[in-house]
Amino acid sequence: MNLKRHRYFTPLIGLAAFSWLSFAQAETDCAVQTQIDENECNALVELYIRTDGANWENNTGWNVTDEPCGWYGVICEAAEVTELEETEQPETSTPDEQLDTDDEQLDTEQPDAEPESLKSLSKLTHLELFNNQLNGFIPESLGDLVNLTYLDLSINQLNRSIPKSLGNLSNLTHLELYDNQLSGSLPQLSNLINLAYLDLSNNQLSGSIPESLGNLSNLMYLELYVNQLSGSLPESLGNLNNLQRLDLHDNKLGGSIPESLGNLNNLEKLYLHDNQFRGAIPGTLGNLKQLEKLYLNNNQLSDSIPDSLGYLSSLQYLYLNSNQLSESIPKSLGNLKNLVILRLDNNQLSRSIPYELGNLSNLMILRLDKNQLCEFIPDSLGRLSNLLWFHINDNELCGDVPNSLKKLDKLARVGGLMLKNNHLTADKNAYQPDMIVWLDSLEPDWAKTQTLGCPLIYGVHDGELNDSQFFRIDDDLKVKPMGPTYYGYDIEGLDMRPKTGVIYATSGDDSEIISTDDSDDDVEVEEDFESGAIYTFDKYEGTLTYICRTGLGDLSAIAFHPRDDSLWAWAKGEGLYTININQIKDDVCAKTAKYLNSSAAVEAIAWDSQGKILYGTSKKGRLYQYKNGVVTEKCNNIYLGAEALDTVVLDGEEFLLYASNGGRKTSIRLFNVETCSKIKNVTVPASPYTDVEGMSFNTH
Repeated sequence: MNLKRHRYFTPLIGLAAFSWLSFAQAETDCAVQTQIDENECNALVELYIRTDGANWENNTGWNVTDEPCGWYGVICEAAEVTELEETEQPETSTPDEQLDTDDEQLDTEQPDAEPESLKSLSKLTHLELFNNQLNGFIPESLGDLVNLTYLDLSINQLNRSIPKSLGNLSNLTHLELYDNQLSGSLPQLSNLINLAYLDLSNNQLSGSIPESLGNLSNLMYLELYVNQLSGSLPESLGNLNNLQRLDLHDNKLGGSIPESLGNLNNLEKLYLHDNQFRGAIPGTLGNLKQLEKLYLNNNQLSDSIPDSLGYLSSLQYLYLNSNQLSESIPKSLGNLKNLVILRLDNNQLSRSIPYELGNLSNLMILRLDKNQLCEFIPDSLGRLSNLLWFHINDNELCGDVPNSLKKLDKLARVGGLMLKNNHLTADKNAYQPDMIVWLDSLEPDWAKTQTLGCPLIYGVHDGELNDSQFFRIDDDLKVKPMGPTYYGYDIEGLDMRPKTGVIYATSGDDSEIISTDDSDDDVEVEEDFESGAIYTFDKYEGTLTYICRTGLGDLSAIAFHPRDDSLWAWAKGEGLYTININQIKDDVCAKTAKYLNSSAAVEAIAWDSQGKILYGTSKKGRLYQYKNGVVTEKCNNIYLGAEALDTVVLDGEEFLLYASNGGRKTSIRLFNVETCSKIKNVTVPASPYTDVEGMSFNTH
C-alpha cells in the first residue's frame, strides 16, 4: 500500500462523512449568511423557533439554508452593493517550507472559502406567512426587521400580546395579524407613518383604541373587528382623511359615535355594529358622500334618524336595526336611489311609512318590522319592482293592504312578505278576488293576527264658541282626545290631505287668544287672533301649527280634491275658493281661483271619491252639490243639519259621513245621497263631544 496516499486519503474520508452529517442537520448560521443584516436573520430564526416552525404547513428553507431571502414567505429587495477593503495576502513560502507543512495542513484542512471582493446586503421588505399553522407567540425581535414594508401573519394560532417593538417598523405599509388568538391591548403604533392597511381583527384584543391611531394619516383600511375592545372611539379618528374602510364591529365599544367621523371624505364602508354605542346618530355622517355601506345595527342608539342620511347618494346598504331609534322615518331616505338593503327593524319608530320610500327602485330588502309604525301602507311601495323581502309585521299599521303590492313579482316568488300583528284589512268587495288569494298564498294566517285599534275618524269639537279640542274615534268605536284644548281658537274646517295624510284645519271669525301682559302678571290682554287662518294638526303629538292667513275671514269648511290634491275652501259671505298652501308670500297663502261668489252659510264641504261632485251642507239641513260649475240642492232633510262632512266608500258603495250635533245624542252617521236618507243601523257615538265642527274619515 502506498503509505503516503493512505496518509492523505484517511482524513479526506473523515471530512466527507462530517460534511454529510452537517448538511443533514444544518441550522442557519446568521453570522455567516450574507444576504440580510445579522439581527434580521436572528429575528427570523427566533420567529421560527417561537412558533413551532418545524410543523408549519410550509417551512421551505427556514433555519436550514444560509439564504433567508429564499425562505418561504420572505421577500427581499435588490441588494445594496458595497466594496470591502482588500485583505492582506500571506507571503509566498519556498517549496521546501511548503513540503514541510503538507502533513500539518492535511490534518487540519478545511474547504477553502471562496474569496470575496464584494459583500451584498438585501432589504427584507415582505414577510408573509398567513394561514401557515404558526403556533406560538410573536417575539419582540421581530421589531428588528427595520426595512419591513409588509407583515402578514394572519390566520394562524398566534397568542399572547402584540410586541411593542412592531410600533418601531416605520416603513410598514401593511400590518395584518387577523384571525389569531392575540390578546392584551393595542400597542402604540404612532410611528408607523406609512401604514395604509391595519388589520388586527378576529383576535382577543382588549382595552381602548389609542388616540395615537389618529396620527396615521396614510391609513386606508382600519380593521379591528371581533375583539374585546372597550371604551369610546377617539375623536382623532376623524383625522384619517385617506380612510376608505373603518370596521370596528363586534367589540364592546361604547359612548357616542364621534361627530368627527363626518370628516372622513373618502370613507366607503363604516361598520360599527354589534357594540354598545349610545346617544344619537351624528348628523355629520351625512357628509360622507362616498359611503356605500353604513352598519350601525345592534347598538343602543336613540333619538331620531338624521335627515342628513338621506343625502348619502352612494349608499347601498343601510343597517340601523336593533337600536332604540324613535320618531318618524325621514322622508329624505327616499333619495337613496342606489340603496339595496334598508333595515330599520327592532326600534321604536312611529308615525307613518313615508310615501317617498317608493322611489328606491333598486331596493331588494325592506325591513320595518317590530316598531310602532302606524297609519297606512303607501301604495307607492308597489313601484319597488326589485323587492324580495318586505317585513312590516308587529307594528300598528292600519287600513287595506294596497293592491299595488301585487305587482311585486319577485316578492311573490321569494315569499318574502310578512304582515302579521297589525290592524290591516283587505275588503273582499273592494279588491279583486285574486288579491286575497295572493296575500293568503304569501302568508296564509296574516288576516287572523290583525286586531282593531286604528283611527277611524278625526274630528274637532268646539266648546264655548272658540275653544277647540281635537279627537279621534278608533275602529273599536272608542273616542280619544288628541292634544290639549286650544283656547281662543275657532277651528271650523278640517280635512286630511290625500297625498300625505296630514290633517289641515282652518279658523272661523271668532278666533281670539287671551294672553297675559308680560309687564304685569295680573293684567290680561285680549288679542284678536287671525281669522281665516290655515293650520296643520299633528296626529301624533296633538300640536296645532300655524301655516298662513288667507284674508278671507270665516273659513268654515275645507276639502282636498281626491285626484289633484288641490285645497278647496268655503269662506262665509265670500264663496268657494281654491288655495295654494305651497305658495306663501308675506304670510299669506295664494288664492288661485274663486269658483263661486255666494253669501250662503255653508258649514261643511266634501268631494266625492272621484272628484266630480263637491257636496256642501247648511245648518238648516240642506245638502247642495257643485258640479260642472253649477250649484243645485240635492237633499233637504232636517236631520242633516251637519257642520262636519266627509265621503267614505264602504263595500264598494259611496256614502257621506256627517256629524249630527244634538247635545248628549251627538253622533256620526252615514247618509245615502241617492235616496237622501240616513243609514239607521250605522251610528258612531261622539260623546263626550257635542259640537263637532270638522271631521275627516281616515282613508290612510
